[in-house]
Amino acid sequence: MKYIPSLIKLPVLLVLILIIQGCGPGTPGSWKDAEIPADMRETFHDLNNQFMKAALANNTNEAEKLMTAELIESGEKLKKLQNIGYYLKTNKYEMLEEYYVINKYTTNDTVLTKNKTINSHNLVYEGSTEEMYMAYFAPKTGASRQMISLVYCKVNYGWKLIKISAEPYMYNGKTAPELYEEAKKCFNKGYLVDAYLLITLANAAGKPNDEWKYLNNDAMLNFYGEVVKVNRETYELPLIIAGVPTKPRVLRLYTTTLPEGDFPTVCYLSPISLKDTVGVRRENVNIRKVIGNTLKGIDKDKKYIIYSVFNEEPDGKKMLDHIEYTHRLQ
Repeated sequence: MKYIPSLIKLPVLLVLILIIQGCGPGTPGSWKDAEIPADMRETFHDLNNQFMKAALANNTNEAEKLMTAELIESGEKLKKLQNIGYYLKTNKYEMLEEYYVINKYTTNDTVLTKNKTINSHNLVYEGSTEEMYMAYFAPKTGASRQMISLVYCKVNYGWKLIKISAEPYMYNGKTAPELYEEAKKCFNKGYLVDAYLLITLANAAGKPNDEWKYLNNDAMLNFYGEVVKVNRETYELPLIIAGVPTKPRVLRLYTTTLPEGDFPTVCYLSPISLKDTVGVRRENVNIRKVIGNTLKGIDKDKKYIIYSVFNEEPDGKKMLDHIEYTHRLQ
């Protein structure tokens, strides 16, 4: 009588599981940057280069050859491709991080950060296929920077893109956690408007792609809520700018993007006709001298303040004449 291996005596389901695992790519896990096997990394980089070349040329046909059927059929594909092409033309992009993963789950998987720094983040994503590759690119310089994100899945017809995107990654040369730390410092000094504008920028840069989750993401969101609440309690708009005889009123506070970065903008209502350009400018010069008394800290530690002057309150429904002044502080 021949020896029957004990494996045959195992339950059929367990035997099938063992067979499936033996045919798979390996043990679930994640490999970052140089940890990725060199031959695989070379393949991935070639795919990235092909896509970037297609995006730069706005060559939809070539780009689609690298995409899954689901991405090709998505309504946002063309717009995202055009956005990526635009940013590649206006900035020099370099690899920021890349990951090869063998997923454990078909629902949500997580790649945990290993080294804790101010910009530490996890990747939280849907394990669309067993093997995935994620590549993230960003410029090394510039005040405002977008992150280009490429997510690939290994499907039965090869490695294909399942997601592409270009979203805000930095403002004023700072990431969301860095802006958050700066906002906290302003808040502690009583510079409430600066804190609000900075944490608003942090929120805008807080999710540069669907997978990226900063470790302090929840803290940033909670702080945003606190700053909004305190600002509403402190500054009830419209707010008269104290110390200016014409009593102009602040209507809105937001940031304006200049080549050097994003800077505070004071939108205010003036009783002086905009046609009287001399009078409007004289009033603005007076405002510059005292704005820090009404909005504490707004004239500190920055290069510019932008002023936007109206004769009637904007309602978002019609275009209104206005005058803008950029006041250089440093």
